[in-house]
Parts: sequence; structure tokens; C-alpha cells
Amino acid sequence: MSCYLRHLDHLFVETDLDPLNKQDRKKLDMAVRLSIGLVDSPCNKVWMKIKEIGPENKDLFARVKQELAK
Repeated sequence: MSCYLRHLDHLFVETDLDPLNKQDRKKLDMAVRLSIGLVDSPCNKVWMKIKEIGPENKDLFARVKQELAK
């Protein structure tokens, strides 16, 4: 699991993805990375950006859901 996904359990619930399923974790990881524009960045940089935005940020939820819908 990416280093930051364990802090985002609520995103798994919001998106109906299973945190125990490797494919679902990869899917959510990529959606988060695409939604914040850090696709190729190391995990710690992604987590720093999420903390800056706010892990409970509704706009982040919306962007992640939009990426998952593609």
C-alpha cells in the first residue's frame, strides 16, 4: 500500500474500493496522484501535498472520483 493510503481510509469508503484488494489500491493511488498532478512523484511528496490540501478536502474527493470515472 502506498505510504499515504493508510491515512485515507475514508476515500476507500467514498469510492467503494476495497483497501485489501491490490488492484483497488493501485487504482485509488493513481487517481489521487492524477488529481493532484504528482503522477511520478515519490510517495512522501504525494502525502505532503495531500496534507497541504487537507485529506478531508471535498474538492480532493471530487477530483479523485472524477479520475476514477475515466
